[in-house]
Amino acid sequence: MYVNADTTTNTSLVTGVAEENYKGSVTVMHIDGSTGNLLEKESYVKENAPIGESYTTSSKDFPGYKYVYMGTNSAPATGQVEANVQTVIYVYMPTEEKKGNVDVTYVAEDGTVLEPTSDVVKDGEIGSNYTTTQKTFDGYKFKRMGEFSADATGQVEEGTKHVVYVYAKTGNVDVKYVDTKGNVLPGGEVTPVKTNEEVGTEYGTTQKTFEGYHFGRL
Repeated sequence: MYVNADTTTNTSLVTGVAEENYKGSVTVMHIDGSTGNLLEKESYVKENAPIGESYTTSSKDFPGYKYVYMGTNSAPATGQVEANVQTVIYVYMPTEEKKGNVDVTYVAEDGTVLEPTSDVVKDGEIGSNYTTTQKTFDGYKFKRMGEFSADATGQVEEGTKHVVYVYAKTGNVDVKYVDTKGNVLPGGEVTPVKTNEEVGTEYGTTQKTFEGYHFGRL
């Protein structure tokens, strides 16, 4: 403040006033709470802003992290600029990334392993898709999925899913008609009756007539 004084009259006149315009700044930090490292560079929210001006900050999304709390000496997330530098501190912690596995096994009903267990998905992302396939094995045919089997096709879940294909043992039946010397009669050639059918499946054949012959025995 500048003052002109008249010493003879002991009076003073204010001829001008200079007010200092105070300003302040606000910065924000996003910190890994497990290491203290910055997740991104510290940045200004307000820089040399007038005292009393409002500011707002918010937490952010960082892959592999979740926001947990404000830092011990943090300025408020939302507030007003003060005559200094205020720092808003957001603290994050790493999230444990959950994984899942899927394997597949092919077995016979009697427990015989037709193909060893193999991985379909190893440490896969939760929710990702997986697919398994039904296979063929000589002497066996697919019958059903295992009692506690996971779905043949589905999505990865936390933990391990076991897909189990169960097969039944199979056999074949054919028929032929021969004379007493073992010669095949005309029209009595080998004919399939059952092919690759589950063991225990019933089958039937019929006795035929051939000119010049009569049925003797099986």
